[in-house]
Amino acid sequence: MNSWDIDAPTPARARIAATVSILVWCAVIAAGRLLAHTRGRREGQEPPGSPAV
Repeated sequence: MNSWDIDAPTPARARIAATVSILVWCAVIAAGRLLAHTRGRREGQEPPGSPAV
């Protein structure tokens, strides 16, 4: 192989798969961060680790 074919476009299905993958990972990270702030907070309950008053 003397040279790479750098002018060939990326296949559309590969670009779509990459975009979907990035969006899913962003959603997973966002859900994990939101879950940490919403879990266990019911009315009258203090979040875990909060100082007793």
